[in-house]
Amino acid sequence: MASRADGPIRTAIVGFGGIARALHAQLLAALPECEIVAVVARSDDAAADAAAAVPGATVVRSVEALLAMDALPDLAVVTAPDDAHVELGLALLAAGIPTVVEKPIAPTVDGAERLLEAAQAAGVPVVAFQNKRWDRDFATVAAAVRRGDVGEVLRYEAWLVRWSPAIWVNWREVARPGTLDGPLADIGSHLVDQAVALLGPVDTVTAELDRRRPGTQVVDDGFLALHHASGVRTHLHLGALTSWPAPRFVVQGTEAALVSTGDDGQFAAMFNGVGPDDPRWGSFDSFEVVRHTGGPPGPVPLPGAATPVAAIETDAREYYRMLAAALRQGGPLPVEPTESLHVLRVLDAAARSAAADGVRVVVE
Repeated sequence: MASRADGPIRTAIVGFGGIARALHAQLLAALPECEIVAVVARSDDAAADAAAAVPGATVVRSVEALLAMDALPDLAVVTAPDDAHVELGLALLAAGIPTVVEKPIAPTVDGAERLLEAAQAAGVPVVAFQNKRWDRDFATVAAAVRRGDVGEVLRYEAWLVRWSPAIWVNWREVARPGTLDGPLADIGSHLVDQAVALLGPVDTVTAELDRRRPGTQVVDDGFLALHHASGVRTHLHLGALTSWPAPRFVVQGTEAALVSTGDDGQFAAMFNGVGPDDPRWGSFDSFEVVRHTGGPPGPVPLPGAATPVAAIETDAREYYRMLAAALRQGGPLPVEPTESLHVLRVLDAAARSAAADGVRVVVE
């Protein structure tokens, strides 16, 4: 589908909290393919932040006001809290506007299905913002797996954990019964999306989900065991009370293993005001990926070789580059909507598994 405008893709950001300001606004501003022409900011503080951060954009206070503008945007990016994703997405899609929605694409499977159906009816895409597919550590591990560096993959493990015992003042800390909420929706979306992007669809899930911090309303510690249709097993870990550094990724294969430690620094850089055009971009990276091979067989296994794996130089702008190419030239979307729906179904299965004391649940 071609964009309705010549020149840069005229983009509106819907919602202007911390993620929109630190991440989306900086990524879009660093791409000649896109131009931020409007921001929807409901509160006075958010409107003031938007006016300062994106001085060339028109700031309006509602989606209704955005849709009443003389010229509609060519693209909308929804960064509002999860509960608003479906309502806002449906309104934008009904107006024929291609729409990006922050992850998770919806707080329920039903909501995600409604968005995909609306997008199909309107003939425009709705795409989840799964930016961590372009983290350099994940991209490096994924490239090594696809090259066959570990042989046949037996088990993929990933951790998104931190030491954060305090309950912070944020809508993600508020329970929303009947929906995916808290870190399961937030961090879990990233973990599952990366696993699905690398290893394909999941057929069953077993999960342990707990509330560990005193007074927390939401799950803040969890383990998901996924069985992929390919036969690979995935173990995913999330937690707010992890005081000992965990690896980020471990991939066990028939010929070798990959271990990734440290962090991709893109997210931290942008939250510190260091965008992709800044010469300090990349200096926040601390990750290392190492390939380990086992020793020869015998009664006392010998240590094998440990070889650093060359990092893949990608960045989060690739998401919007791919989206611009899809809108202009009909190229592939950065994230397939059906994959985002599948991620929601996996997370929903995890919640149901944990509620039933960790029984194995089929992904519907």
